[in-house]
Amino acid sequence: KDEIIITEGEYDAMAVYQATGRYAVSLPNGCRNLPLEVLPLIEKFQKVYLWMDHDRPGKEGAEKFSKKIGLNRCVIVNPSNLDFPPSENIPKDANEALLQGYNLNDFLEAAQTIPHDQIAHARDYRLDILEHHLHPEKYAGIPIPSLPSFTKIMKGFRLGEMTVLTGSTGSGKTTFLSQLSLDFAEQGINTLWGSFEVKNTQLLLKMIRQFAREPLPSASDPDAKERLMALQEKFEGLPLHF
Repeated sequence: KDEIIITEGEYDAMAVYQATGRYAVSLPNGCRNLPLEVLPLIEKFQKVYLWMDHDRPGKEGAEKFSKKIGLNRCVIVNPSNLDFPPSENIPKDANEALLQGYNLNDFLEAAQTIPHDQIAHARDYRLDILEHHLHPEKYAGIPIPSLPSFTKIMKGFRLGEMTVLTGSTGSGKTTFLSQLSLDFAEQGINTLWGSFEVKNTQLLLKMIRQFAREPLPSASDPDAKERLMALQEKFEGLPLHF
């Protein structure tokens, strides 16, 4: 025969052969190691199925072995390529698939070449989509309490996204971003400012004015210094960095 199935464990290899009659062998040392002396033994096979465990180490091992053996003749068995009902657990390996009564030939027929590093298929996001739909509260954006109408429109700021704010000089970009920073910091979110135009002293004074939510004491007030220092001490408790 011109094909062979390589599994992570001995029981998996036996399960594949028992269920399909196809040649199957097990890696000698698990999914982390494919000895060089084994490579000549599989040179005669035109197609190599890699059926590792359905977990991160197994996936990483399959991709690494594909590059060793040859991407043009390797296919990876991935149970996610099959349509499992949401209520059923995806079998971790070939032996588990056999014990659960699945047709192992279906897994082999659905095997695919190693995916491109920068191109994904919709099925690759199946679990993520379910998670986002069933638990939307985990992925809700960070609200801006001082700007409820803005939050209603934007749905907050979501982690992993980049927001670009543009506008002409004097249109209020710095003031707006200062207010966003205060809202983030008051919710305990670490906020870092990297300004290449406005000096930190000027920026901090603007933010303290916004933080006070009322006019700062004037220089003519006898207790202006004490009040400002008390306000600064409170402001410095926020997780803001510059």
